[in-house]
Amino acid sequence: MSKSVETTFDRSSLTGPERYITVASYFLDVDLTAVQRRIFRAVASNKRVYVQSGNGVGKSFTAAALNLAFLARHPDSICLATSGTYSVLSDVLWKPMRRLYADSELPGRALESPPRIELDDEWYFKALSPRNPSNLEGRHAGTMFVTIEETDKPDITRDHFDSAESMLTGSDDRILAVGNPPEDESNVAAELRDSERWHTVQFSSFDSHNVKVDAGTASDSSERVPGLVGLETIRDDWENWNGEEWPGLESARTAHTNRTDLDQRWYRRRAGVQPPTAAAAHRPFDVADVEAAVARSPPSETPATPDAVGIDVARSGDRTVLAGVHGDEIRIHYSEQGTNHATQESRLGTYLEGWSDPRDPVPIAVDAVGEGSGLADNLSREYDAVERFKSGATARDSTEYSDCWTESLALLGQRLADGASVSESATRLKAELFAAARSVELSERHLSSRGFGGSTVLTASSKGEIKATLDRSPDHLDATAMAIWADSARESAGGYATTAENVVVL
Repeated sequence: MSKSVETTFDRSSLTGPERYITVASYFLDVDLTAVQRRIFRAVASNKRVYVQSGNGVGKSFTAAALNLAFLARHPDSICLATSGTYSVLSDVLWKPMRRLYADSELPGRALESPPRIELDDEWYFKALSPRNPSNLEGRHAGTMFVTIEETDKPDITRDHFDSAESMLTGSDDRILAVGNPPEDESNVAAELRDSERWHTVQFSSFDSHNVKVDAGTASDSSERVPGLVGLETIRDDWENWNGEEWPGLESARTAHTNRTDLDQRWYRRRAGVQPPTAAAAHRPFDVADVEAAVARSPPSETPATPDAVGIDVARSGDRTVLAGVHGDEIRIHYSEQGTNHATQESRLGTYLEGWSDPRDPVPIAVDAVGEGSGLADNLSREYDAVERFKSGATARDSTEYSDCWTESLALLGQRLADGASVSESATRLKAELFAAARSVELSERHLSSRGFGGSTVLTASSKGEIKATLDRSPDHLDATAMAIWADSARESAGGYATTAENVVVL
């Protein structure tokens, strides 16, 4: 292919707002959706473009195609890209870009580490880590195009934009910033959105091509596009996140304009707007869940032998706690401060021995970090179903949760939502539940190692948030969450499955 696309197209088609669409259609053979064409036109007409949207509209694929179209349109140009998370840059931008390039008429070669496409010595695309903003500086070319993905993530700062803007010298130089809406005004993405120097293009997930196809309102192709969000997913998210029945397409589309009490995820990931300050945080459980559990009466009967137990082992100043799941009831059997683990092990044994049955061993989750490791070793020699619980280890449901700490809190939240009861005597556990409900939030994290193409998983805020609220370690909460985690594993393996409506915490 000649370095100049002007041998293929007449000059007028390469200077107007459709120029990158024209080039992408010819060299990449892509059929862009209405959302994607709008972004292409915005970049053609504006030096600085910020795309803020909900998930699933195809903005990252658009960025990938735009980089290649820019390279094809501007010989000897340099395209640079960075992201709030380098693994996301690799998964959501580089992978589709590499695939499009392989099927294109562009010359050169694609290379890894770092991801890059070398068309010539001074004509290339390169992906850069976000760790050092100055990496965006010092490159000079006839034309520059800088893409900053995940603009709303903490790793992207004002310094990244200052470095990128330092390279804008020619009339065709461009910066494209892409991301979800910021969580609050302190985020650099809020500066872009409110700046007169930046042209903002905003979409909600309802603008997705597949949503329009599902709703029968698509003005272009009626074929669904793989990878874009559809109406069924949006409906499920409304019901799961907001705890309400689906109100209908039009009501859900505009709910963010007149309500401030929806889940934060709905505002950012579906409506494509910054959440109001009153929006519900994404938590494993909230204060209302704990209050309801405290107000409920306990069930009248429970089995004497637990279905699963959790043991949190004391460190300096902490408590060793044994919690058990007894059918519909969760009990705190043992709680002792100090690190006399030999004595504590003996006392724990009096409970475990009474519950021991080789034909149906009780699952025992033990906090197997530090001092807990030795106790886990000893219990493993005595009992058949001991599992070493490590907060930072990979969760069983590794495509949903980042680690066992997050997974155990989510399972605890499910128990509370399903009708758990907490007795008045469980004052320490009750205080820890309220502290966790007020301080723990769930956020999203993309892990490229989870499944094909990576997975976006939930991760809970640090246990330190609870400690700061309580001014002590949440030992009873930890033991309870571990017991439920162990019980959940037993249920999923086909063992005990609770059928009653209430769970009681004593």
